[in-house]
Amino acid sequence: MMEVEILGRSKEGKKPQFTRWRPKNPYSLSYNPPEYKELNKIIRTLHFEDYRTTMENQCLVSSTSYRNLEGYWFGICEPEDMDKHNWYGNVSFVVNFKECLKTLGRTYVYFRDVIDYRRFNACRLIISTKKLDFPEYDPTTRGGPWYTDSEGKDWYLSQFRRHDAVQSSGKQEIELYLAISEEEAKNILAISTPKPVNHEEANDTEPTRYRKCRKYRSGESGWSNCPSPWNAEKTLRKMQEPQL
Repeated sequence: MMEVEILGRSKEGKKPQFTRWRPKNPYSLSYNPPEYKELNKIIRTLHFEDYRTTMENQCLVSSTSYRNLEGYWFGICEPEDMDKHNWYGNVSFVVNFKECLKTLGRTYVYFRDVIDYRRFNACRLIISTKKLDFPEYDPTTRGGPWYTDSEGKDWYLSQFRRHDAVQSSGKQEIELYLAISEEEAKNILAISTPKPVNHEEANDTEPTRYRKCRKYRSGESGWSNCPSPWNAEKTLRKMQEPQL
């Protein structure tokens, strides 16, 4: 049975309800046998105004600091999801994962936590170009969220455990926090490809709608209308317009 360490919980009555935790053995997160998919590309998705800022400055817009670290959130690029509604925004910067690691050079990997919501959970790793005061994670050991096999091929867990041992019926994601400098972020932008994605359901008011706009309509950051509730075609037209 997997032993877990509870790191935090949402306050009673506050939404969204969540539990933040990590397994005492990070390589016990998988079911047996592990369900891995090949990890080829990662993505960082931004709202259109942040895309414009990124292109003006030729540097990715940074995320809010995570555990007092400055950096950039990336997710795994899953081709089957690219046409679906994307709650993170309008434009995805797609980066080849191997090329990303090669561009960054020497990196250190840390297993930070898993966060369980009612219908969603995410496992979060930190990839840093500086040594941090956390236990290091070894991706060459099978059973964890990111696994590099003996041939150097990268894989990610498509199914993993929750803290309460209940098998998840909702979406699960591996999230990578690149704790890198602004100059290193510019180098990652240089090897990325921006792609318009579907964000047209962002302002949907149906009570059954969930995870429609992370920046403007989520429990963590307040609730207001998203200024760019567009499908991929409209976003592409906006991307092609000259900047004033």
